[in-house]
Amino acid sequence: MNLTSETGQRGMDARPNGMIASDRRPYRLVTYLTLFALLFAGFFAIPTAVGASSDHTTDYVNFRIGPGTDYDAMTVIPTGTEIEVIGEPVNGFYPVRYGDATGYVSTDYVSVGGGSGSDDSGSGSDISYDGATGPAWVIDGALNLRSGPGTSNPVITVMPGDAQVELTGEVSNGFLGVVYNGTSGWAFADYLSQNGAPAPEPTQVPETPAPTEVPETPVPTEVPVTPEPTEEPAGDDIVSIIYAAADRYGQPREDMLRVATCESNLDPYEVHPVSQASGLFQFLPSTWATTPYADQDIFDPVANANAAGWMWSVGRRNEWVCQ
Repeated sequence: MNLTSETGQRGMDARPNGMIASDRRPYRLVTYLTLFALLFAGFFAIPTAVGASSDHTTDYVNFRIGPGTDYDAMTVIPTGTEIEVIGEPVNGFYPVRYGDATGYVSTDYVSVGGGSGSDDSGSGSDISYDGATGPAWVIDGALNLRSGPGTSNPVITVMPGDAQVELTGEVSNGFLGVVYNGTSGWAFADYLSQNGAPAPEPTQVPETPAPTEVPETPVPTEVPVTPEPTEEPAGDDIVSIIYAAADRYGQPREDMLRVATCESNLDPYEVHPVSQASGLFQFLPSTWATTPYADQDIFDPVANANAAGWMWSVGRRNEWVCQ
């Protein structure tokens, strides 16, 4: 090939080692594009992705396909689970990424801020999570005293509204260590307050009205024994109660037992610390009012199980998250 021809002179340079250099015109093009970008950079903006924060749940929460309770729940996310909030809240629900799926969870059950979360800093409680000690009071109704810092731990007792506790300084998973009436346990921090303690009321001894006449009842020869406080039903009794309700309303025994175990761990006195769902099948007060057993005690396991059996029999089984 003749390297001194017109074509060879325009298109390539010969190198002593046989390598060929490209024409310099492409480099001129790059220079022009660079100048163009510098001159007109102010007219264009590159969108910046919204950074997703690493957050966590503060309680068991439904993972729904849409922003509202009318949308189906894909699953239930456990307490303290790492999630990613990927946008602004819609209708009180955060759009989140959980595993490989995206959906919505209620803002009431998400702590935003990127921690693995032991103190639920998104709480509205006025108590410092930095090892607060001293007296505190239960607010917003009854509150479970649990044996450990989490809703999976058994309930020792239910503390009434305005009950006074003593904070021990222990903090874990959104729960505070407390002592109530001499019993140590854990209580959900959102329902305790150290400010605005209720004014003490004078203790009054209830007056027993005197009978208008002496009843003609034979005097017993022995002093009657005071009955012991009613004990919680044993596990076998609870299972029998659930089976009886299932039979009464023609529902599958094992299905009802499974749902009750998931909802309350077969504890007829279970109270959810946030929603106040109560009893064996965890009825919300508003739902309980729609059943034929609304005039009975929601903590009565028989009434609670029968109310669930009735709801299942009229097509309302899907109102339970646990299935």
